[in-house]
Amino acid sequence: MKEVNHMLKRSTRWLLLVVVLAGAAAACSGGAAPPGASKALGSFVKGGYLFLRWPEGLEVMIVHDLAGEGTAHSSGFVAGPLSIERGSARVDGGRSLSWEVQTRDGTRGEAHIGTNRYDLAAGNLFLITTRGGATVVRQLSRDLSAVALDHDGIIAFAGLDPDLVAFLDAIPPVAPPVVTPLPPTAIPTASPIATAVPTSSPAPAATPLPPTATSPSPTSTPQPAPAVERILFAPGATQATIEGYLPDGGRARYVMGVAAGQFVEMNATAGAMDQGLRFSITGADGITVKPMGEAHIRTVVPRTQDYYVELVSDVGATEFRLSVLIPVRIRFAAGATSATVTGGLEEGGLRSYVLRALAGQRMIVAPHATTGQVGLIISGADGQVLLSGRVGQPGGVYDGILPASQDYLISVQARGGTGADYVLEITIPAEVASRVAIEGTLLEISPSARVLTLAAPVDGYHVIALAEDSDLRSAGGTSILLRDLRAGTRIQATGRPGEPGVLIAGQVLVIEN
Repeated sequence: MKEVNHMLKRSTRWLLLVVVLAGAAAACSGGAAPPGASKALGSFVKGGYLFLRWPEGLEVMIVHDLAGEGTAHSSGFVAGPLSIERGSARVDGGRSLSWEVQTRDGTRGEAHIGTNRYDLAAGNLFLITTRGGATVVRQLSRDLSAVALDHDGIIAFAGLDPDLVAFLDAIPPVAPPVVTPLPPTAIPTASPIATAVPTSSPAPAATPLPPTATSPSPTSTPQPAPAVERILFAPGATQATIEGYLPDGGRARYVMGVAAGQFVEMNATAGAMDQGLRFSITGADGITVKPMGEAHIRTVVPRTQDYYVELVSDVGATEFRLSVLIPVRIRFAAGATSATVTGGLEEGGLRSYVLRALAGQRMIVAPHATTGQVGLIISGADGQVLLSGRVGQPGGVYDGILPASQDYLISVQARGGTGADYVLEITIPAEVASRVAIEGTLLEISPSARVLTLAAPVDGYHVIALAEDSDLRSAGGTSILLRDLRAGTRIQATGRPGEPGVLIAGQVLVIEN
């Protein structure tokens, strides 16, 4: 009996020890900070957003009115038992906003916006305005579980939630350029991520929590390393410029949302020689748009998504300037041969458009300044400049035959030391449909008859006849003479059909010798 009692006492001690250890393990587990949140950070046409989702179920969305050219970032880190997401946004003009979201278990927590604290049990959607020198916060409760954690999902939610619709609609807009029917030879529209939303009733204002001594202040927690900065465009703007500093061996990272088919030009410069920088561009899906290399690119992006830019220096610590151009993509309405674009520019302001056209097409670009003066700059995606800086009519009108099938950039700039309002007419006359563009290899040249014979027929044409006004150009675009052509040279010829098998050339362009 004594032996049995002894065994029971030993079993009881072991059981108590297991319970104590289990309790200690549970206590340790409960005190550990939850993993960081998944997030989406981006912009509307009238503001920006941050959407956070913890795997344990907490979801928080912050929507603000900081629309325009500037930066935004948000980083997650752990401070003791807290999982913290901290970030800020700012725009040119001085308006800014800072935020911090804290949670111990990923299911509940609090938000710090500016100098105020908000209990997330009272609402997880924050609508924030920063105009008029004051920050006003509205706190709402929403089930965000069905909202996709990406730009398209947040845009869809913003268009359906009545309070969010009303909030965005109440933000004063900046009028973008007006585009009327656009050309058949173009791709999708290219304004940087813009979404229109209908009106609704305003949401109630949020009530901040009183400050507490237990929550860490922004100065008591070490500042995390700078996060990826989002490149933002002012409403109506087609260009954004970022100036920064790269330490020796450092890297800068940026992200921008771009729609499929948009044309993007990006340049990075440093120092007096504008050399020593390299960058790469990678899509959120992993696709490489530009491998790490020279600090310049003109390209059309393949998909609608975020694209990440990584910038490095080969010349040690340096200040740098990164410019991004996303011109408005122009399309003609079905059956139309022209488009009209209207807009307004501040002094020295520049706005860019892009359209795709074919080799041999005639393009007419006519600027009409209703106030002030505007100049035109027109170039191909290949870098060939067709027009540079002409002002007003008639000298400011471009009327020419396009040398290659590609995108063409048309930039309008306010001149004369004042702002300008303008109407821009872009025409590709209907007769261009009868023009022909072919590529082939020369078999022989007859200078006396001014005839070029192709080594093999191309689209039924075997002979290219030169007229008095035929234009011959080298691969670099400079004028050349007929005697400069040689058998075996590959050319591109544009013109009108002549006799069967003959092309009456308006232009012959050397592709390669």
